[in-house]
Amino acid sequence: MMMKESTRRLITMWVMLLLSIAGLVVAGYQTYEHYFLTTSICDISATLSCSVVTESRYGEFPPDSGIAVAAYGVLWWGVLIVLIYQNLRKISKNEFYISLWIILGLLFVFYLLTVELYILPREIGMIVICPLCTVQHIFIGILLVLSFLLLRKSIKSYLKNLFFIEKEGKGKQINPKPLFVLGTAFIITIGGYFILGSGLREINYYDFAKCLADKNATMYGFKACPNCNKQEHIIGREAFEMYIEGTGRYVLCRPESEGSKPIGVRLQNISILTEYKDKISPLTTQAELCSLMVGKGTPTWIINEKQVVGWKTIPELSELSGCPVPENFKGEIVGKGKRITPV
Repeated sequence: MMMKESTRRLITMWVMLLLSIAGLVVAGYQTYEHYFLTTSICDISATLSCSVVTESRYGEFPPDSGIAVAAYGVLWWGVLIVLIYQNLRKISKNEFYISLWIILGLLFVFYLLTVELYILPREIGMIVICPLCTVQHIFIGILLVLSFLLLRKSIKSYLKNLFFIEKEGKGKQINPKPLFVLGTAFIITIGGYFILGSGLREINYYDFAKCLADKNATMYGFKACPNCNKQEHIIGREAFEMYIEGTGRYVLCRPESEGSKPIGVRLQNISILTEYKDKISPLTTQAELCSLMVGKGTPTWIINEKQVVGWKTIPELSELSGCPVPENFKGEIVGKGKRITPV
């Protein structure tokens, strides 16, 4: 028995609505994770990790803007839910604009795939896949196919009247629906920049990071280590790059291209445990050094000749190093989950 067209459309819209709600939940979780530095449930390994992707500088758009890509996702999913709900309740026949909105969302799919498969491998030496991002990509692909099933006319017919519609006795008039779609995208971009970019941009503790460097505090880790990334964010990515990484006090244990590098003159700028000083020379590779310095996982700090495993808060680093807590320190909201990444 053939299913009625109205029933098929109804089922299609309900499936789309449920997928969109699921996508909103995932994006909401990733937004919370980004801004509150919680331990992600999808940090499975160095190459399957949400944190490595979303907490990199490319996890914000524009990069380093303070606006999480996931926050755009929350707004995008929210608008899609409204469009589908309107169509479901017959408030508006906007099936073509649902397709347009989904196609617009594909831009961020391509952006994240480029980050995962091209940009990050060039920077950290390996491909890293964000599982929760991939789940949303699959949802968007399914939704795009389903949205085409809702179309009542050919795409050519919709495009013909995309920006102008014919009204009896009034001739051609501007069609407000595509303007709504484009306007919403503009508001999300500009509004997100001023609200999120200005209000939630991370704090950089430059003087504190310089003090750590002056005391020769050294961190051992690797770029695909989620908890190492978290430590960078706690200090402030720019401050960390300037005074810890930039002065050679971030020893990379992975990938092989980094681990095989001899430490050379950097030996003068890094802290090592006293009992291993006789075993280390400028020819020692970073991987060999890590095998001696790293504790149960990364990040591992060597501060005042003590080995400290796991990311640390600013007050904890202050207590370990003797560096005063920054005057602009406002407290931290960080997850209390696992603090180390297995090497």
